[in-house]
Amino acid sequence: MDRVPNASHAQALDPERVLAFGAAAHWLSASDLTGRDRHQSVTEARLLTMWLVRRTTRLSYPQIGQLFGGRDNSTAVTAVAGIEDRRQVDADLRAHLDGLLARALEECRG
Repeated sequence: MDRVPNASHAQALDPERVLAFGAAAHWLSASDLTGRDRHQSVTEARLLTMWLVRRTTRLSYPQIGQLFGGRDNSTAVTAVAGIEDRRQVDADLRAHLDGLLARALEECRG
């Protein structure tokens, strides 16, 4: 299995920038992802961006939950694990996430 490692100290990105990037990549605002909207498109973008934040920053699960509107750490754990599980079996999702990860690492530095 090709798990994507968490960010190393050398490549860790600013969580707020990654949040904004993930929102924009899905045609949403950061406040959409941190808000309480439960429409499928917003929920899916939120889960994908939680995965992206976990992979590109050094935030803990409780910190990710706080970044996403004060959600519980179990929400972040479940989101990241669920996306990682889906990533392993869904080639289209894997390609989407790999592209997001590469663009985030490029665009969110500094």
